Amino acid sequence: MKKIKQSNTLVYLTYSELYGYKDSELSVINEIKDKPLLDTLQLLSRLQYVDYMDQDTKRTFLLFLKQKGLLNERVATVVANRAMINYQCILTFWKYIFAYGDEKMLTKSSNLSETELLGQVITLCAKIGDFLYRGNSSTLESELIRNIHFNNRPEVFASLGRSSYIYLDLAAEKEKYNRKEFIDIQSDFCERNPYTMKEYLSVITSLISGFSKVNTKITKPVSINPEIYYSEVSIKEAGIKIVNELSFSFSEAKEWVLEKINHPWDFSLFQIKPLFNYDGKNFIPICIPFLEDEVYEAFFFKVRKMYDNDKILGFLGRPFEEYVALAGRQSVKDSKVPYQYIEEFAYGENNSKQSPDVMIRLGKKLAVFEVKNRRVRAAAFLQGDELSIKKDLDRTFIEPVKQAFTSISEILTTEISHKLSGVEEVYIFSVTNNKCNNLGFYDDYVNEKLEQVNNSEIVKGCISLDIEEYEALCYLVSKKRPIFNIVDEFLKNPLISFKNFLYHRNFPMRKPKFLEQRVFSAFDDVLEAFGAQERVKDFK
Repeated sequence: MKKIKQSNTLVYLTYSELYGYKDSELSVINEIKDKPLLDTLQLLSRLQYVDYMDQDTKRTFLLFLKQKGLLNERVATVVANRAMINYQCILTFWKYIFAYGDEKMLTKSSNLSETELLGQVITLCAKIGDFLYRGNSSTLESELIRNIHFNNRPEVFASLGRSSYIYLDLAAEKEKYNRKEFIDIQSDFCERNPYTMKEYLSVITSLISGFSKVNTKITKPVSINPEIYYSEVSIKEAGIKIVNELSFSFSEAKEWVLEKINHPWDFSLFQIKPLFNYDGKNFIPICIPFLEDEVYEAFFFKVRKMYDNDKILGFLGRPFEEYVALAGRQSVKDSKVPYQYIEEFAYGENNSKQSPDVMIRLGKKLAVFEVKNRRVRAAAFLQGDELSIKKDLDRTFIEPVKQAFTSISEILTTEISHKLSGVEEVYIFSVTNNKCNNLGFYDDYVNEKLEQVNNSEIVKGCISLDIEEYEALCYLVSKKRPIFNIVDEFLKNPLISFKNFLYHRNFPMRKPKFLEQRVFSAFDDVLEAFGAQERVKDFK
């Protein structure tokens, strides 16, 4: 899949900026009602592969405006400085199609030229951009946080390999876990589904690969017929079954969208079922990132939903913790810098307390990592209100930091472990699956909650990491880089994420070499289950 370039915040194109006034919602509805929709569906699906500021798209749109007699210097300047492609507007466009389109028109083409079609679609997206937030009380702060969370997608190969390694390998190593906590999730998965976990991941991989080979410059359909696509592979039945599970029909979407049309961030149907079955046999992707979520984020919830109690949450956290610990342990072992990896240990009366999950020491400096298998909740993303955002900050950052601070303070003051003797500076990290990007808007709230931690003379900083950022930090540990110098520099730039900090410093967002090898191996196992590696070799 074509990667979206990392850049500073962009502003998307609106109709009012182009022409000085907002067009009505009725004009958008009239453009959809009783009109042929097939080529519009295909273009909307193809646009998700295009960069926000794609110059070819801009040139085509400017040509469209010129042909319509609408191009002038001011309009050209607006187009040059605005993002043409905006996921939120495109997904909202889909909602309007399901709300006001005619199902009989889904398979009929308007026979427009590529320039005319693109021009009309971009214009409608610009109109939609003007009334996304009518009467919505959402603040600028919450909108920025939601936009960053929505557009900051994990790298799909890394997600696939990580998911394979955690759920297919680490979770199956029964000897690693307490007998009472272990749950055989792979066997339970097979009992509840007509396919294995490995087959499920391989089918999702094949779908992402198949859709991502689309040439965005031509009108080639962005669709897959599973009966044909899986006709020559060993898991044909699983492929067809999974595609159907991940798809929705026009009537299903119409019923859903009537309640959601005025909710600018509610794309819940598309997130649960990212494929649209538009003619009974062909499936088109609504949003590839939602499909990519199926290999990690959504896969976690698929496993979670198999169980009625919360015991599974405790167990699913364990292989995630094992993964994080393995990455830290081996990175220290491979490094030329004299780091010391300190294993988690029990302490306190009757060994009732646990030290932080991962600790890496260099001289008098100590990095403490508290690991939680947590993610930003759908409620926080959809509602975007201050209370929801604060709850996610609590879960993914504040609570882990407090826990780590309490335990490390007790350990250092009582000298329980000689391995920590002489430590003078502590850096506390929370490590979660993903995180709530604060952007500085809620610093007062965070600082108030962490007042005791911030006032500690020994704690030099608290940092929130998602799993990709943690992997990148471990990669730096494995190289000849004293990470504390890097972290000190990052702490001087609190308004950017650690990922963006590494990007701007030209540090690679990579896993440690040994972990890459294990993830590649897990990935190859998934491809082998597919039975046709040539179908996905480009994806790899």
